[in-house]
Amino acid sequence: MKKKNLLYAFVLSVAITNSVCGQQMKLWYTQAAANWNEALPVGNGRLAAMVFGGAANERIQLNEETVWAGEPGNNIPEGTYDSIQRIRQLLFSGKYKEAQDLSNSTFPRQAPANSNYGMQYQPVGNLQLQFDISGVVTDYYRDLDIANAIATVRFKAGDIHYQREIFASLTDGVIVIRLTADKPKSINCTLSTNTLHKTKLVTVRQQELILTGTTSSADNKTGRINFESQFHPLCEGGRLVTTDSTVRIEHADAATIYISIATNYKTYKDISGDPSARASGYMKAATNKAYGKLKADHIAAYKKYFDRVSLELGNTAQAAKPTDVRIAEFNSQHDPGTGISLFSIWQIPVDLRFSAGFSTYEPTGQVE
Repeated sequence: MKKKNLLYAFVLSVAITNSVCGQQMKLWYTQAAANWNEALPVGNGRLAAMVFGGAANERIQLNEETVWAGEPGNNIPEGTYDSIQRIRQLLFSGKYKEAQDLSNSTFPRQAPANSNYGMQYQPVGNLQLQFDISGVVTDYYRDLDIANAIATVRFKAGDIHYQREIFASLTDGVIVIRLTADKPKSINCTLSTNTLHKTKLVTVRQQELILTGTTSSADNKTGRINFESQFHPLCEGGRLVTTDSTVRIEHADAATIYISIATNYKTYKDISGDPSARASGYMKAATNKAYGKLKADHIAAYKKYFDRVSLELGNTAQAAKPTDVRIAEFNSQHDPGTGISLFSIWQIPVDLRFSAGFSTYEPTGQVE
């Protein structure tokens, strides 16, 4: 009997270990995001998205690294060179309070009327996917696979299993959304887009949804960053139906949506670029690749950096629970794997510049 108990304990420990290891590199949930903080990020340094994961209504919030308020300009107030040099000297001498006091007097909290302290990073907008699904949604699951930089949403509605895969390609410069189902002709959804920017236009061009806009003015700077977002669906089976502001996928066996975004920004003093031509260049190259190739190339490029380092702190059965439950129980349950997940997300910014691509945020009102 004792040997049987030992054998049972061993088998159970192996099962828990395998389960833990399998979940360690994922943030996963059993419900869609209720707010922006619960959405899952994907990014490649230039582009980023927050994936909310709604079953019938999916929201993909989008960012591009050069979408900022204002325009080129020098925001260093005149006559501050000597003070800046003195601040540096004080810092190197360990006189931190004196350095802070001089900094506060040199750069008061309110910028001078003819200057500013920098422009705000701003969102591009949202891609909305409205799905035709029938029946009660069950078996809902969404995750961010940190080891491969891919977000997944899957669920069952009626007798059909649906799945979405979303990633920001490191190799091809676009965001990719793959829609599949386990029964033919089951992909039916409408693509629309919106933004909080005041200067904006939504059009449809050759079965491609287009969002153009201009960023806002701020302080003493006029908004002059122009952007274009292109949303290009490709169907396997079925057809595309368009209006003046939407593209609809009907009765497809599967579909892939490509998102390309670009601006007129060239350098810190040159904003003469062509957003449409740039976005189209990324789009043309990406849509000439099969989805499997896009995904494989992205994962290979990502893992070149991600797999350089790993961290082991030990695991517990907590890793078999959804991420929101683990966070809620973190203070009362031993769960070193949560730290591993955070480490895994943030170990890569230096090489992949995710600090720019992951600077997504949720604006609280219209962008002025």
